Amino acid sequence: MKRSLFLAAIAAMILTSGPRLHAETYKIDTVHSGVTFQIMHNGVNYVPGMFTKFEGTIVFDKDDPAKNELDLTIDTNSIFTGNMKRDQHLKGPDFFNVKQFPTATFKSTSVKQNDDETYSVTGDLTMLGKTNTVTIKAKFIGENSTDSGVVIGGWGEFKLTRSLFGMDYGVGKIGDDVIVKLHVQAMKS
Repeated sequence: MKRSLFLAAIAAMILTSGPRLHAETYKIDTVHSGVTFQIMHNGVNYVPGMFTKFEGTIVFDKDDPAKNELDLTIDTNSIFTGNMKRDQHLKGPDFFNVKQFPTATFKSTSVKQNDDETYSVTGDLTMLGKTNTVTIKAKFIGENSTDSGVVIGGWGEFKLTRSLFGMDYGVGKIGDDVIVKLHVQAMKS
């Protein structure tokens, strides 16, 4: 009896001290994260911008990337480029049409690990009532224990072709391709 209790205790220690046996869910910390973009203007310069309101979750398992997921919702009315007149135009029907489509969403469908730190996160981007597949080039930066809990961090980048979503106003003068960058810190739920 003592021997079987001893073996059970050893097995429990091995199982709890080894690598994670399942994926963990993290909530994106919007105070320490960002969604930014840049778009070509007149063929000579990238104009930057950002969305100030967004939320989402990450399911992350460094040992089994197939379990990883990203779910992100962006409040399109929170677009900010530093120019009030331009921001109002971007919120209107020529671009984001925020009254009819107040959010844009990304839901991953697959995650492929490229090397120790980089991933290809493929998923469905829904904007202006249309859904297209995009792939985010993502990099895992790290994991840390803080006073508030366990956090992970990384960044991602993808190209969005806006005309695929019906946002074709000004194509030519304004670029059709938008570079979107995600800067993410997330806390374990």
